[in-house]
Amino acid sequence: MDNLQGVEQAPATAGCGEVGTSPASLLWADLRDYRRRSETFEKDLYRILQARRDLEARHWQLVLHAVEALAALEQQQARPSLHPPVGESPRFDERMALFERSLLATGLARTGGCRRKAAALLGMLPTTLCEKLKRLGMAHHAS
Repeated sequence: MDNLQGVEQAPATAGCGEVGTSPASLLWADLRDYRRRSETFEKDLYRILQARRDLEARHWQLVLHAVEALAALEQQQARPSLHPPVGESPRFDERMALFERSLLATGLARTGGCRRKAAALLGMLPTTLCEKLKRLGMAHHAS
């Protein structure tokens, strides 16, 4: 799209060889190319900034969910099982399963047991949520 409406281009001079290769026409072509590249750059920059804002919003949403899950665990007196005395701690995968269970239970509780809404809230696909519920033995927790 040419944004040079209302501005006349200088005609090619007779002594410059072929028509359209005068210094003025080359400058006009460079200007159009610059404007096209500038518009493309601005669009790309806007898309990158929008993606960054979306990512930051998603990050804080996940942090909030983790904090809520930990608060729910503390209310249920389950905190000692996350940090048992030294020498008696469960394996890492057991602790991760416990944490994952608490996140899934919190998500399901906040959505009234609706798996599709809980999956959206937790930032995963509904099929992934169902697979995790089955793997953790929680398939009966949702309707």
